[in-house]
Parts: sequence; structure tokens; C-alpha cells
Amino acid sequence: MKLLTDFSDISSQVKVKTGDVDHGSTDAKVTLRIYGSLGDTGPLQLDQSLNHSDPFHRNYIDTFILTAPVIGQIEKIKIGHDNSGIGPGWYVETITIDIPSEGRRYVFLCHRWLSVSDADGATVTEFYPTSGEDISYQVEVKTGDEPGAETAANITLIIYGSRGSTGPLQLDQSLNHSDPFQRNYTDTFILTAPIETIKIGHDNSGIDPEWYVETITIDVPSAGRRFIKKIKIGHDNSGIGPGWYLGTVTIDFPSESRRYEFVCNRWLSKSDDDGQIVRELQPTSSEDILYQYQVEVKTVDVVDAGTDAKVTLIIYGSCGDTGPLQLDQSLNHADPFQRNYTDTFILTVPVIGQVRKLDNHRNKD
Repeated sequence: MKLLTDFSDISSQVKVKTGDVDHGSTDAKVTLRIYGSLGDTGPLQLDQSLNHSDPFHRNYIDTFILTAPVIGQIEKIKIGHDNSGIGPGWYVETITIDIPSEGRRYVFLCHRWLSVSDADGATVTEFYPTSGEDISYQVEVKTGDEPGAETAANITLIIYGSRGSTGPLQLDQSLNHSDPFQRNYTDTFILTAPIETIKIGHDNSGIDPEWYVETITIDVPSAGRRFIKKIKIGHDNSGIGPGWYLGTVTIDFPSESRRYEFVCNRWLSKSDDDGQIVRELQPTSSEDILYQYQVEVKTVDVVDAGTDAKVTLIIYGSCGDTGPLQLDQSLNHADPFQRNYTDTFILTVPVIGQVRKLDNHRNKD
């Protein structure tokens, strides 16, 4: 079975904290391997830090985006280096892995040397997660394609959820651009928090801080039913030229198979429109989010293996199940499920998360 929407691989955000100790930095090549309930990623090179061109220095937090096959729930990691370079010994403090598509965060408390001349002399070691209960979100912010829409200010987001609010979250680690919030940019951020409403703004700092934001998309693989009633969004009007033209905000809830759109198309400015810099928006539309699976069914090559019965499939995932799906429109054969046939079906279903099991049966008329 193949998910036609591109989820054959999943992306992870990995944050590595180098300890604040003397000679804790390393110039060696660092490799990470993640082990899960369904297999492992193989060795992943940590060489493209989003924060620093020269990563793994004393007291640095380096963020990496890694793409690897689905491995299920993370059970352990193996991290190490090749002992190359000048002063390769490294003191690793913590490693955090966020997987937005699964709504999971895994924290590994390391607090040890990976060095041939310190501790036990090992340069590679395994760690086990100390927690994995937080929910990660993928937030996409679209700056509008309008003259002067960009901003160099510090953007802050507050998410209001059923268990309270996150407090101000700094949107400063874009996965897409080193200089985010430029005209017509879409910037993606990984956050960890519950959500029902959002509030966003900036501190009007920097040169030319005005910013035209078009959309914000939040993927929320949440645990437990949630609904969005409204959002509050705005800025603090500080600095020179803080006025901002907001287009739309879009919030995706994969676990609920729903997408909410909030249309603003107004200025948030003391000197334009009605002078308001914070607005509450009601959803203007909501729709089901559906994905397509390609399912191949092979009937074996034995006597009387074929069937004329109605075949039904249920796919169970980490966020629910599809309900009964009728397999009656084979792309290969007008009369499916005959001896030695391979029948292909395209199924459109709500989001169910990571596939865990299948249930199929047939009903004879």
C-alpha cells in the first residue's frame, strides 16, 4: 500500500545542544542513527545546521532537518563522530527530536563526553528517550506579495489551547530561509504546544520592520478532539512603520482531518483602515482534508483462489481508521480478485496518521 500524498518519508527536526564546558566543541563529522519500532534510519550526517555555519561549538544549539523513512515510535538513538579534525572530543548535553507528522517530541539527556581521551574513550554511544509526550506542530507563515510587505522585526506567536496558552513563542528558526518574512516567502517553523487560537505579531525592530503576512498554516497532529472557534492576531505597533497588511490565515488539523481558513485582507495599522492593530477572526470556511492511498491486492496463484464477493478494507492508523472501504474499482481488471491477479485501487480517505494494521473481509451475495 502506498500513500500517494508524499508521506513515504517523514521529516524530523533534531536539536543538538553542545555543553558549556571547556573544550566541549568538536570539528569532527557527527552522525546520528535513530532506531524505532519499525526499523532504523541508517546513518544520518549532521552537517547542515540551521543556526551556525560551524556547528557543535561550546554552548551551541544546532538544529537540523532530517528526512528518513518511517521507523515508528523512536526507541533509542546512536550518535557519535569520526574523531577527525583538531580537538575532536565533544561534550554533548541534550538531543531533542521533533516529528510534526506524528505529533511527538523525544528528549535525550546525554551529559557526557564523546572523546577518546575523556570518560570511557567512546566516540559513539546510544541514548534512550526520557520523554515523548509533547505534541509538535508545523507552522507555516506566508508573507504577502505586496510592496513593503516584508519585515526584519522579531515575530512572536501565542497559541491558545484547551489547556492554556504557550506564552510568546519566537519565530526565528525558519526551516526555509536564513532571513525569514521577506516578500512572498513561506516560512516553516516547528513548535511544541496545544492549540485552538493563535496570536501573532512582531516587535517592530530592525530596518524597515513593516511586514505583510498572507497565510499561517499549522499542522496539528493532536491527541484528543479539538475545534477552532476563532483566532486573535496582531502586533505591538512599536518602532518605525509598524503597519501590516494581513491576507489570510490557514490552520490545518491533520488528526481531525479539518482545515480552517480565516480571511482578513485588512491593515493592522494605527494609521490605516480603522486603526486596529489586533484583530479577532472567525473561520470563513472549513473543509475535510483528504489523502489518497494506492492499494495493490495480489490474489494467489492456486486453484479457486479468485472471488466474486464484495471485498472491503479498513486501514487503521495512529489517529484513527478509515472505516470500511469498498474495493470495487480496480485499475487493472474489470473483474478483480481472480486467480493470480494484481489489482490496484486508489482510495481517498481522511488523515489516519501512521498506518498500523489492515482489516479486510468479503461479503457474498
